[in-house]
Order: sequence, then C-alpha cells, then structure tokens
Amino acid sequence: MTTDENARLRATNPAVTAFVVVLIVAGLNLRPAITTLTAALDEVVAAYGLNGFLTSVLVSLPVVVFAVGVPIGPWLAARVGMDRAIVLLSVLLAVAMVVRPFSTWLLFLGTAVAALGITGVSVLAAAVFRRGDQHTAAKLTSSFTAVITSGAAVGALLVLPLLGLVGDSVPTALLLWALPAVVAAFALALTSPGRGTRAVVQPDPVRMRAYLRYPATWALVCFFGLQSAVFYGMTAWLPTMLRDRGLGAQDAALVYVAVSLLGLVGALVAPRVAVHPDRRVLVVLTVASATLAGWLGLAWAPTGTRWIWALLLGVSQGAGFALGLSFVVFRALSPAQAASLSAVVQGVGYAIAALGPLVMGLVLDLTGTWFWPVVLLATAAAVEGVTGVRAAADRPVIPRRSG
Repeated sequence: MTTDENARLRATNPAVTAFVVVLIVAGLNLRPAITTLTAALDEVVAAYGLNGFLTSVLVSLPVVVFAVGVPIGPWLAARVGMDRAIVLLSVLLAVAMVVRPFSTWLLFLGTAVAALGITGVSVLAAAVFRRGDQHTAAKLTSSFTAVITSGAAVGALLVLPLLGLVGDSVPTALLLWALPAVVAAFALALTSPGRGTRAVVQPDPVRMRAYLRYPATWALVCFFGLQSAVFYGMTAWLPTMLRDRGLGAQDAALVYVAVSLLGLVGALVAPRVAVHPDRRVLVVLTVASATLAGWLGLAWAPTGTRWIWALLLGVSQGAGFALGLSFVVFRALSPAQAASLSAVVQGVGYAIAALGPLVMGLVLDLTGTWFWPVVLLATAAAVEGVTGVRAAADRPVIPRRSG
C-alpha cells in the first residue's frame, strides 16, 4: 500500500476526523497573538515604553519568524509524527502567550515563539487536509482559513473592550488571550491520533530546497508572499492610517474589524470555487482587483464610503489567503509532499511578506505621508494578480529526489 493510499485510509478514521475538527477550531488561536497587539498598538507602546524603532520591530517580528521558522513543522513531524508535532507546536504557542505579558523582553520573545508555533501548525495543517481528495481538501482548507480569519477579527474586536474591563492593564489583557490557546492545546492533545502510536504520514524526504528549482514553486511563493505582504501591511497600519484620515479610534477599529470579519466570506467561498481548475484564473484576478480597489478606496476615497471599500478589501483578503494555501494543497500529490511544499511556499513567502509592514513603516517615517506606503501596497496587490495566474495552474509540482 502506498503512503498516499495509507493516508486516505487514515482520513476516514473517526479518531483522525475528530482531530481534524479540533485542529480547524483551534485555528481561532492562530491570529490573536498578532492582532491583539496591532489593534491596541498605541496602548501596548505606552505600557511597555517602546520607541518608534522597537514598535516597527514588534509589528514585523511575527512575519519574520513565519519566514525563518517554517522548517520547524516538517522537522518536528519527521521525529514525532505529524499529529504529535501539531500538538507540541500548539503547546509552544500557549506557553509563549502565557509568559509574554510580564516584561518588555518577554513581550518580544513570547511574540516570536508564538509565531513559531503558529507557522508550524499552519504548515502541517496543509498535510493533514491533503489526506483526502481535492474536494475534501478544499472544504477543509476553506474552513480552516475561515476560522483563522475569525480569530483575527475576534482579537481585533475584543482587545480594546477587554482592556477596559481589566482597568486598562495591557499585561492582564494579553494574559487573558492566552486562555483560549491553552484550551486548544489541551483539546488537540486529547484527540491526537498519535497518542501511543507513531503517526503514519511523514514529510517528503525530498530536500525542501529542491522545490525552489521549479518555476511553478516560485509562482506559488510569490502569490502567497505578496498576498501576505498586503495582509500584514494592512493589519499593522490600517487603523493608524484611518486615524490619520480623521476617524476616531473606535471608528477606525470598527473598519479594521469589518475587514477581518468579511474575510470569512472569501475564505469559505474561494477554495470551493477554485477546486475547479477552469475557474481559478478568474478567481485570482477578481480577488487581486478587489484587493487593489479596496485598499485604494480606504486610503484615498471619501471616508463616508469606507464601508464599500472595507467590503471589497475584507472579502478579497480572506479569499487570497485561502487561495494561497489551497493552491499548495491542490498541486501536491500526497500529504507528505503537501508538508514539504507548504514549508517552502510559506517560508519564502513570509520572507516576502515581512517586508510589507516593515517597509511601510520605514517609508512613512522617511516621507511623513501615506502616499508612498499606499502606492507600495497597491503595487504588491497588482503583482499578486499576475503571479496568481501562474500559481493557479492545474499541474502538480513534483521535484526529483536528490541523489
């Protein structure tokens, strides 16, 4: 029996099904570690005494770790099994969120370690979902990305009200956000099919760098990286930009939350449409065009029309993120290949994405105007559409084994 057939049999196991369901729900914890910082950035800066440079480092740190920390997922899975690795990475995320509120240096260390856990879970989730056929993988991936988007929105929506409930104590508010992560790690440990046995599916033994020899991989990398650069640039700076345009803090936060919540729609719908190869290019171009229009509208159109642009940006951002993950799943032939290809695409892609919030902040400091940061992110959205056409191809990425 082949590894792929073995994986498909495991996908029908009730224990595996329970673990997959818990994994999808646990996706709620894969963004609050980031959005709870950016949505209350002014308060975090004041509480921990951060200067402009340290603030830019803090908002860019998670994406940088996403890039350099991607190999941890396949590395850990090769030693303890796919499912156990996900459990351990979830525990790592929970511990990091517990310790980070207690000092400035722990804030940075905890955020970095939390990002390491997040990226490891994200990479291995692609392999778990690929245990079924493409239609099943599309449904699972869309559900997972929708839940991740929900977590981002919940974090952004509740962080300021929660801060008020705890007497404006930023460390206490951050500590409370660790509780869901602890619960998720415990639930994954209880349902892991790897308890007592070694998981069957391991990452592809092909060296991950072999994938980078193929233009198809670079199309996937650039699409995922540019989409993520737009997302994290928007996540880091949209509330601040809207405040500078004259909106109050609460109104700016509501627009940000709306963009995050509307991502649910795109995340749920896009992979289910893109599972049909003949529709993928149209979906990609629609998503990139809506992202471009939504971002420019929020930046330059009259603020009274902001909800129109929030709708476009939110739906398209959720769709773009879901497509970036789905194309990796669609173009891998097995769960093992999905793990390796996902690690490469997310690793290099997040290296590109890290430039989004960082370069925007630097350009804003240098120019003192939002014009050039807005143009930079709009350019990324336009190129995202071009690379997405190649990423959407209906051909598997199969590197040869190195001898």
